[in-house]
Amino acid sequence: MLPMYKHSTQKNHRHVLEKHLLPRFGDMPIVDVTRQEVQAYVAHLVNNGYAPRTTDHIHDVLSAVLRTAVKWGHLSENPARNVDLPALTSIRPKWA
Repeated sequence: MLPMYKHSTQKNHRHVLEKHLLPRFGDMPIVDVTRQEVQAYVAHLVNNGYAPRTTDHIHDVLSAVLRTAVKWGHLSENPARNVDLPALTSIRPKWA
């Protein structure tokens, strides 16, 4: 799926995959990645002090991988959907 993105997006997604997702899910067959596993990982990120925006970004990359697995017929549905994520808050005030 990476070749479909711009170079900068590929680089960013590769970093998220290598630093976050492969250590957690890399040894797990994709069919064993459940919504509960994804939710537990989100909770792990929050409990370890990751910012809501970072947690959301990591979840987005994981969801893209799982969406591809659905598209290719490896999963019947994306287990990253309907996972509770921390609320995103704006740090900077919006321009009036």
